[in-house]
Amino acid sequence: MVAKARTGTRSGPSTAAAPARRRRTGGARRVTRKPSVIRRVARVVWVSPRHTALALATGLVCGGLASRISGMISPPYAAILGTVVVYPALVAIWSRLPRLRRGRR
Repeated sequence: MVAKARTGTRSGPSTAAAPARRRRTGGARRVTRKPSVIRRVARVVWVSPRHTALALATGLVCGGLASRISGMISPPYAAILGTVVVYPALVAIWSRLPRLRRGRR
């Protein structure tokens, strides 16, 4: 007779046997590694170069207007406020405007 292979130890059969692994269908898939913390933070913090350029241009325009108009705020502070406050407000307003449809007359 052929003896069956037993799972467990010599003290007795194991009651907590590990379940059989299922094979994935659909061919060989690569195991995707979790990106590092630095890469995940960089993805969250990354800003589009176009947004950066437009924010700096908005700051320069605000600084230029402050230098032309003698007001309560000096041009460097106006440029900073233009970059940090005015540009995000413009983006928020622009994103809420309805899209113009081309070809409609």
